[in-house]
Amino acid sequence: MIKNITHEDDTTIQRKMQEILRALDFETRKTKEEILEMYLNTIYLSQGCYGVQTASAKYFNKDVSELSLVECAAIAAIPQYPTRWDPIQNPAGNKERRDVILKEMFTQGIITKEDYEEAKNTELVLATEGQEQTTSTVHSYYIDTVISDVLKDLQKELGYTETMAYRMLYSGGLKIYTCLKPYVQNALEDVYETALVTIYAAEKKKIPDAGVAPQSAISVVDNSTGYLVGVVGGIGKKETARGLNRATQSTRQPGSSIKPISIYSIALEKGVISFGSSVDDTPALYKNGSPYPRNSNTTGTFSGRNTVVQAVKSSFNTIPMKLLIEMTPEYIYEFMTTKYHFSTLVYNEVTPTGRVVSDLGLSSLSLGGLTYGVTTREMTQAYATFPNNGTFREAISYQYIETKDGEILISNMPETEQILSEETAFSMNELLKGVVSGGTGSKASPTLKKEMNNQMAGKTGTTNDSKDLYFSGYTPYYTAAVWFGYDKPKSLGRFSTSPALTLRSKCMDAIHQPIIDSTAKKDRLTFASMSKVVKCKICKVSGLKATAACELDPRGSQVTQSYFMVSKQPKTECNMHVQVKWCTVSKSVAGPDCPEETCKVISLVKLNVTDRYFETNIKVNDAQYIYMTVPENYVYPTDTTKAFFINLYPSNRYPGYSINTTRPVNSFCVEQNQSLTADNGSYKRPTDVKDNKNAPSQTTAGG
Repeated sequence: MIKNITHEDDTTIQRKMQEILRALDFETRKTKEEILEMYLNTIYLSQGCYGVQTASAKYFNKDVSELSLVECAAIAAIPQYPTRWDPIQNPAGNKERRDVILKEMFTQGIITKEDYEEAKNTELVLATEGQEQTTSTVHSYYIDTVISDVLKDLQKELGYTETMAYRMLYSGGLKIYTCLKPYVQNALEDVYETALVTIYAAEKKKIPDAGVAPQSAISVVDNSTGYLVGVVGGIGKKETARGLNRATQSTRQPGSSIKPISIYSIALEKGVISFGSSVDDTPALYKNGSPYPRNSNTTGTFSGRNTVVQAVKSSFNTIPMKLLIEMTPEYIYEFMTTKYHFSTLVYNEVTPTGRVVSDLGLSSLSLGGLTYGVTTREMTQAYATFPNNGTFREAISYQYIETKDGEILISNMPETEQILSEETAFSMNELLKGVVSGGTGSKASPTLKKEMNNQMAGKTGTTNDSKDLYFSGYTPYYTAAVWFGYDKPKSLGRFSTSPALTLRSKCMDAIHQPIIDSTAKKDRLTFASMSKVVKCKICKVSGLKATAACELDPRGSQVTQSYFMVSKQPKTECNMHVQVKWCTVSKSVAGPDCPEETCKVISLVKLNVTDRYFETNIKVNDAQYIYMTVPENYVYPTDTTKAFFINLYPSNRYPGYSINTTRPVNSFCVEQNQSLTADNGSYKRPTDVKDNKNAPSQTTAGG
């Protein structure tokens, strides 16, 4: 039996000695009855059958308890020489062998003469040809997930070999208590069977042929338990037993949907930002002479000073990378792998071709360009941390395994871990609600959003060339992550609405319908509120307490409301808005010679040269609203298309410029202040920068 379990059959003295020692040890821990039972549950019985239960199903389509005497003898005849005594391949040989067994049973008094004669003369009737055996039954993707999890845990928790785990699962009479919610699984399967029709009909495009069509996967977690309650690993009707399950096995690029997990939640938890922080949407660095990273807009424009709320809603690429640099990739990697428990990230690995790969790169952790990617299952369990007040729970597919006698073999209830504070979880819920209410995910389930009282949050994700599309999101009831793309990555082309978002909406609409039907709208769950959170008036530019100056910004009042912990609400007033005289005639910053009657007071945003110091003159929306202090002997520029402080820069470094304006708000009133533009030699403009070694560093976030 030991050889059957270990599947080791090397003809060596070492193997034989190990087998003897294992057998002696086994006999000290198991009774004769238990050893016999294990033997019967693992023995090979031809036709791919391991154990009498599997053989009973294969040969007679019965439970082993329902077998007749002749059927028992037929199975008992097989083990000595499976191919010779196989009742399908060699019925005459099996007949000869089982007659010997029946005679021995009579001789030993186990059966009567009448039983012997009857069984000997009874024709053996096998199951109808083409009937599938247990191991090749086409189950749902969810049951495939359970099978994989159980096989893994039997080996990990009990030390079984792969072969022994396989045999115990299919032949050991185990009872597995799953976390499946049938109506959730059925709803997902209904959506995915016609997914391509749904997506391409809405786009008015021809549906691709099955062999070259895109694929998709979804995983769903019940937020009340953390259990994995629904899984679909492919589009169309499932026709393969334990084939590729893209929800649990395929690792794909999550794109921007990784940002809430890898950057924003951790930055909030670490105190690097708050919900009301101001950040600067400008390049994090220069790469090969070009600003990097760019945002997803097609104009190559940066917005400048902005709020974290807007950065998440508009899916800026710059802010996550700046925050990553500040927190360090090593810190983020550690959090992702030990707190969020992502198992597919790569610290450092050498590929078979000798190439070194790592997910410690800036684009990997901040933009989702991972070496191998992630599964929808792990994305779902990570996102479920937010609606669960910062508590992480592994998305298990089964609760426990029992032996046929009711003994618990494995208890699979995962430990919970508070990886984020309730305050961080609250902030993430608010940030991601903004994405689906008016950001990149605004097309997500409009009807369900209304039915759930706008208690819906999530984040889209798109990779370069649209090779992978993601949407991860949740309500107070369920969390789901959806991937859409080709099995062999290639561009998906353009869609008016992301198919990942469409499928997620269809699925979430369907699984929430029983809740809508059975619960009054006013009684439906909401995300947890915080009694210690208050709303404060802050400046969108600085993230600090708003002042009267914040209302004098030429773009309009920059005062907004934001959430803060009572103990952390800003007490420092905005120090970025400075009031300056502005000439209404030239529509530029006034000089001392501008008449008072033609001037008014406006507020510009005070920065330092080090805050905006670019190698190329890039487009920054708020560039014309920036103010910088100049020295007493400063020579103002005569060029009215430039900011008044441009001479603080060497000629090959730039503060950025605003588009769609011929004269920026922060240009200088040259017309009435000619004397201040005359170069008398008292002010020297900085010399050109020859390299970046001595370039001023840029700030990342404020407020």
